[in-house]
Amino acid sequence: MTDIVTLHDDRLFPPSPSERAIARRLYAEVAGLPIISPHGHTDPAWFADDEPFPDPASLLIIPDHYVFRMLYSQGVALEDLGVPARDGRRVERDPRAIFLRFAERWHLFRGTPTRLWIEQALHDVFGVRERLSAASAHRIYDQIAERLRRPELRPRALFERFGIEVLSTTESPLDPLRHHDVLRASGWRGRIVPTYRPDPVVDPELPEFADNVAQLGALTGEDPASWPGYLRAHATRRRFFAERGATATDHGHPSAATFDLPPAECQALLTGALAGRLTAAEAERFRGQMLVEMARMSLSDGLVMQLHPGSFRDHNPAIHRAFGRDKGADIPAATDYVHALKPLLDRFGIERPWPGTIPSSSWVRRGGSTTVRKACCASASRRPRPRGSTTRSASTTIRGRSCRSRGATTSRAGWTARSSPGWSPITGSTRTRRARWPSISPTGWRSAPTGWTGNDVSRRTTMDTRVVRRQSRLGSPRQRGLGVLVGLVGLAVAAGCGHPKDQGAGSSAGSGTASSAGPASRVAEATGPVTINIVDAAGTLQLVQDALELYRTKHPDKVDKFNTTKAPAPELPNKIKAMQGAGRMDIDLVFGGTDILAAGLEQGLWTRILPDHADAFPHVLDSYTDQAREMQKLAQDQALAVVFMPAGPLLEYNPDAVKSPPTTPAELLAWCKDHKDRFLYARPSNSGPGRTFLMGLPYLLGDKDPRDPINGWDKTWAFLKELDTCIEYYPGGTTATMKEFGEGSRDMTMTVTGWDINPRALGIVPEQYKVAAFKEMTWINDTQYMIVPRGLSPARLAVVLDVMAFLLEPAQQALTYDKGYFYPGPAVKGVTLAMAPQASQDVIKQFGRPEYDDWLAKFPHQRPLDAKAMVAAFRRWDDEVGARKTRK
Repeated sequence: MTDIVTLHDDRLFPPSPSERAIARRLYAEVAGLPIISPHGHTDPAWFADDEPFPDPASLLIIPDHYVFRMLYSQGVALEDLGVPARDGRRVERDPRAIFLRFAERWHLFRGTPTRLWIEQALHDVFGVRERLSAASAHRIYDQIAERLRRPELRPRALFERFGIEVLSTTESPLDPLRHHDVLRASGWRGRIVPTYRPDPVVDPELPEFADNVAQLGALTGEDPASWPGYLRAHATRRRFFAERGATATDHGHPSAATFDLPPAECQALLTGALAGRLTAAEAERFRGQMLVEMARMSLSDGLVMQLHPGSFRDHNPAIHRAFGRDKGADIPAATDYVHALKPLLDRFGIERPWPGTIPSSSWVRRGGSTTVRKACCASASRRPRPRGSTTRSASTTIRGRSCRSRGATTSRAGWTARSSPGWSPITGSTRTRRARWPSISPTGWRSAPTGWTGNDVSRRTTMDTRVVRRQSRLGSPRQRGLGVLVGLVGLAVAAGCGHPKDQGAGSSAGSGTASSAGPASRVAEATGPVTINIVDAAGTLQLVQDALELYRTKHPDKVDKFNTTKAPAPELPNKIKAMQGAGRMDIDLVFGGTDILAAGLEQGLWTRILPDHADAFPHVLDSYTDQAREMQKLAQDQALAVVFMPAGPLLEYNPDAVKSPPTTPAELLAWCKDHKDRFLYARPSNSGPGRTFLMGLPYLLGDKDPRDPINGWDKTWAFLKELDTCIEYYPGGTTATMKEFGEGSRDMTMTVTGWDINPRALGIVPEQYKVAAFKEMTWINDTQYMIVPRGLSPARLAVVLDVMAFLLEPAQQALTYDKGYFYPGPAVKGVTLAMAPQASQDVIKQFGRPEYDDWLAKFPHQRPLDAKAMVAAFRRWDDEVGARKTRK
């Protein structure tokens, strides 16, 4: 009999029922958020070449020291596991034999994180349901090998499937970064950025140190034997990395020791290091001095400095001799941070704040507690940075501000760290930490999200080290802030810096009205291009990112760059309201759906576009399609529709499990009761399909007033409460819903045109899944809007309005066909699929539905509820139906 593996949804949650309920609820809110991986030792060649992974052993066993170190500890030779040997000895070349040895000893991994991540990868990625063992090894090997040949398991497809927004690789200063250049030239939207790891040319105890330094000199044209030339060589290579998107450096020192030595002693240490005659103590002084030098360079180039000391590397000399470095023979060692970091903090930790407003400043202040707060880490590069995080280790708390940068690194409510050395795109492994931190403002502290001044510091600092970025609009490199992040395996001391240009919208230039900005910001307003901060609360960036970059290319005199972040629609209005209350608006443009539009209209957050700024949009209402113009009415003149989708509600189902799909709400309810927990839809306030279903039901059920959710939806609320009895829980977003649906955890869900096409095109949902329309359905159309928060200065507002007008041009609208994400996409007349990029045409041809044309003509169309009614509907659904319902 086949031994079937079932992965329980609560397998990582607390055993206590009350704590588990909280964990489920929190997880449901964030499960579908994008992943930001700021520290991933992945190979950029995977994504540059985008070739299939060769075989199961080469993917899951040979490169993963968490796997082979366990087997080695139980007597399996690394040679028998195919681990390449540095001395040329013969190792196993048959991947099937390697996989069999692994499977025969699968029981050794019980209770380990390794088993957790591999079991989940087998189950969720490869569809393996049989338990791994010697008896099943060949069958499972064949199943994985067959899946690896499919296009949806190639590196780029996996990157997109897993919702990765940005992934940082790690390279030596000697690396030419050719694969990153290939990626940048490929046109692929995945964000892969390098990280500067100087260990090979910083650690004098490495046998190849002198040769590496010589190569560094040859690459940069500097004399690396002189202390000034050696430092200039580092600065040159750091710039080279930053030009290719790097936002950080990474330092794997044995300890956290830092030194601030006179130049003559530094030169003597360098000379001794190149000659190979330093003692262990002197080598430690050299490395410690270089940490201080790297911190100094961060003041100039803005690269965030990551330090993770305390590992006794290559503890096993036999493994090191035979197989080289980093083969898992590392052991943690006790590390002193208090005394070790003092020289660095003495030099860079006592800068005074810039006079006046310091919302983004670089100032390290020492106090008495063990709380460390991490400031914004935007840098001079146009690449993304992770939003701030909150982690705990011992008695130390690290809190972070968000980061602003082009590329949407804020994963809506927080960020997800998902990698560390040896990360696999399939398994994730224990160094893949899926941690999410919600409710961090995109521009400020969690405790004080906006506009605090120097006088606030005394009220808000009880911390060991506070690092925030110095107002840098006016200044010299020292005014740009301390770009140092010290990551200490559970402890991080962080500070971010940016190039002065990057501060445009992040400092007072973008804050509120002109009267609320300081003198420096007004000078910046009048000179040169600006940085525009955009927050995406609806996924619109996927449709307009290319058009934004085209605008920046065409108008370098207006826009230096676009900083793009994502935020959940339910949370963003309150954050914007807080910024406006503080007189500091750090968000220039919002992309959002009817949900955030409605919430902002209710609170009075948005700028009136029409007719106040009608001259920027001549004849805009006449340019819209008939249905998009109807949707524009919802904006109440305070937003402009940028894309359009007929939407739904539609039922999507697995035809192998649902032989006869429901055609009425009554049939859906009956099916759901007969197939408990097999139907799912997401919370309406944060899901397009969820709210479309909610607003479509009154028409299907014949309620007395489909536009009045309070007094006119008696049948709808009764139906939803009855349907709730056979629904396990409600995910916090559509992404999480589609993931469960595509993996086979559910057989049917609510969808809309875009959420039907795009997940199948990305491989999240099987291509063969089908959709069905209810009899006598009414299309509830959907639109995403361009919305301008109140509080922008006139100069910044003029640029934002020009960007909005550009996005409504037919050529830019044609890009919104994308991969069917918001099908069809264009909101203006005369934009056909033939005008779209060929890649979009190919996706729609393969994954589109011929029945859509018939349904769109056959069934009537309605716009969603107006703002007040929509908010009321969301609140009532939350209160009476399912927002508090968690997994059982």
